[in-house]
Amino acid sequence: MSKLASLFAIVLMAVTEGAFHTSAQGQFGPTIFAFDCNVSTVTLTELEAGDLTATLSWHIAHVGEGMRVALHTYQGRAWQSVETPDPLSPVGSLTVPLTAPMNFGPPTFRLSVLDRNGATLDERTLIIPYDPDWLAALQPAIASFGTPAQSLAASVLATGQARVEVHWDVRDRSPLTALVFDQVFADGQVQNIELPRDHLWVPSQGTGLVAPVLPPAGNEVRLRLSLVHVISAEVLDEAEIVLPVIGTAMPPTPGPSPEPTPTLPPELPNPGDLAVRTECPEASAPSPREWIDGPGIPSPDGQRLVYSANPLNDARLIIANADGTGQIVVPAPDRSRPLGIRPRWSPDGQRIAFASLSLTPDGGGTIYVVRADGTDLRRVATYTGFYDDLAWSADSSLLYFSSATAEAASGYRVYVVRPDGLSAPTVYAEGCGVYQRAAP
Repeated sequence: MSKLASLFAIVLMAVTEGAFHTSAQGQFGPTIFAFDCNVSTVTLTELEAGDLTATLSWHIAHVGEGMRVALHTYQGRAWQSVETPDPLSPVGSLTVPLTAPMNFGPPTFRLSVLDRNGATLDERTLIIPYDPDWLAALQPAIASFGTPAQSLAASVLATGQARVEVHWDVRDRSPLTALVFDQVFADGQVQNIELPRDHLWVPSQGTGLVAPVLPPAGNEVRLRLSLVHVISAEVLDEAEIVLPVIGTAMPPTPGPSPEPTPTLPPELPNPGDLAVRTECPEASAPSPREWIDGPGIPSPDGQRLVYSANPLNDARLIIANADGTGQIVVPAPDRSRPLGIRPRWSPDGQRIAFASLSLTPDGGGTIYVVRADGTDLRRVATYTGFYDDLAWSADSSLLYFSSATAEAASGYRVYVVRPDGLSAPTVYAEGCGVYQRAAP
C-alpha cells in the first residue's frame, strides 16, 4: 500500500510541475535565455580595417503570435538595425561585420523581443570589450598629416568660405582619443576649423575638409592636427601643415573708364563688352610688373577661381574650386618671369589666358592659354609695352591683347588672335589697355 501511495505522489508531482510550466509560460511571456558571441575581445585597428566579423547566437523561449525578434548595434549615438532574415528565428545565429562604432566605445549589440506595436517585451545587451593587452601596449602617434593644396588665396580666406582638403593617418590609437583640427595664428591663438558633422568621432585614417580663415597677421596659414585623450585632455601627438597665403584680400584695382568699342572689320566678330583705351601713357599703365600675387578671378559660373602666384623665381598659375579646394598648379613656362595678376577665363569657362611678363625696360611678355583642368598649355603670342590686360570674344573663339608699336599715334595697337596658338595676330584697333567691362 505504501508503494502505491509513493507512486501516486510522484505522478501527482509530475502533473503539478507540468501545470506550473504551462502557467509560467502564459504568465511571464518571452524570455531571452542566452545571447552570446564567438569573439571575446577586439582592437580598434581591427575594427577600422573592416575585415572582422563575429557570430552572434541566441536562444529565446515563448515567442508568441504577433511578436518579433530584433537585432540592433549601437553606432554613433543611436541604435541601428542589423540586417537580418525576416522574421528572425527565436533560436539561431548570425555572422555580422564588426566595425568601429564611431562613439569611443566598444562594439555593442542589442537583442530584443517586440510586440506587434513595437513595445519591448525583453532584451539583452552584448558588449565585445577591447583587448586589455592591446590597450596596455599602445603608443599612439600621427603617422601623416598633409594636403594637396600648395597655397591659399587671401581673397577666398577673407570670405570665410575657404575649404582645404586634408588627409591624415593615426597609428596605435586608443579608443578614448579624439582628432582635433585647428588653425594656429602668429600670436599663438588657436581657432577650431572643423566643419559640422554628425559625430564627434573622426576615423583614424581619412580625407576631409577644414575651413581656415584669413590670419590677422602674417602671410601663412598653419593647420594643426592634435590627438587628444577625451577624458584627461592630454595631447598625445600633434602635426602641422603650413600653407603660404597668396594674393590680397583687397578687391582688384578697377581698369580705366570704358570707351566706345571700335568697329571691327567685317570678318571679325565685335565683342560688345570690350573696351579699349586710346590714351596710353606708360606712367599710368594699370598692371604691376613685379613679383606680387594676384587676386582670385572667378569663373563665369562662379564655381571656380584662378589666380597668379608669384614667389620669386617660382611663378605659377593656381586653378581651384571657389572654396579653395581642388587646386591645380600650372607652373609658369618661364618661372624666372612673374605672371600677370589678371588671368582671364574664356566666357564658356573652358580655358584661361594669362601673360608671362618680361622685366626688361621694354616691358611686354608672352601670352599663353591653358585648359581649365590645367592641361594643353599653348603659347599664343608675344607683345611689348606695359599694358598686360587680355580679353576674350563672347563666343570664346578669339583673344585680344595690346602691344607697343611706333606706327600708331597712341604708341599701341590692339591685336586679335586665335587661342589655339595656330594663327598670327591681326590688328584690331588703335589703342591699348584692352579689357572686358564685366571682368574683375
